[in-house]
Amino acid sequence: MPRPVVPILITLTGALLISVSARAAGPLVALVDNTSAPRDGRLEVKAAVEQALRDLGAEIVPQARLRAVPADCQDADCYAGIGRATGAGFVLRLDGKYAAEAYKLRLELRDGGSGKLVAFDNNQCDICTLADFYKAAKERTTVLCAQPFRAEPPARAAQPEQPPLPVRNAAPPTERPFIRQPLPMAGLALAIVGAGVAGAGVYLLTIDGDPSCAASAPPPCARFRHTAVTGTAYVVGGLAAVFSGAALLYFGRDDPGAVAPVSVSVARESAFLLIGGRF
Repeated sequence: MPRPVVPILITLTGALLISVSARAAGPLVALVDNTSAPRDGRLEVKAAVEQALRDLGAEIVPQARLRAVPADCQDADCYAGIGRATGAGFVLRLDGKYAAEAYKLRLELRDGGSGKLVAFDNNQCDICTLADFYKAAKERTTVLCAQPFRAEPPARAAQPEQPPLPVRNAAPPTERPFIRQPLPMAGLALAIVGAGVAGAGVYLLTIDGDPSCAASAPPPCARFRHTAVTGTAYVVGGLAAVFSGAALLYFGRDDPGAVAPVSVSVARESAFLLIGGRF
């Protein structure tokens, strides 16, 4: 990169940072809109005023935070209350009316900390369009707010401190009756079913190879029972259910005093992973 370009880039970057910092440090303004006009007209005139404020580097309090504040303040204390509730340094009141091709416009800029009147502006027109109304609102807002915004901005009104939430001590856990503990009860049921399945498997193993004919049937009886495979599967599955149920019955019990940590250990010179805990 050529050397003369480096100072130019540094200068442009510094100017950009200064511009961004200046914009971020703009005053916070709460806009109280009392415009009386057709719905589209009211939205447009409000948008024109907001655009003028943004062009001056101001931040605007979101309307959602203004729903709980009074819309028709009559004294300084009321405006100061809006400043405290929103943290705004300025409160701008917009009173506009458009009807029968005529409009009246009044703007009041109030200090957000004290609620005192900083500046105001009146404007009206007997034969004008809605477009003229929007234009006048934007221009008069710029003229009204430019000087106060350039002056030393007032400190944002202090936000009321929220009292700390009371800390409630959790009640110590109590051990539930055994019948109300879901895991042990499920383990007990599983163990009982597993024992029954294993018993059925043992029975199938004992009758493997026995003739399937009745004892009173005349010989010869060529059919024999082949139940070894089924019996073995029943025994293995039943014992697995019994051991699983026993584990749930033991480890699933309520223990109010236990924290139930889980530990993981890995042997350095082997491939064994040991996981211990209470689940």
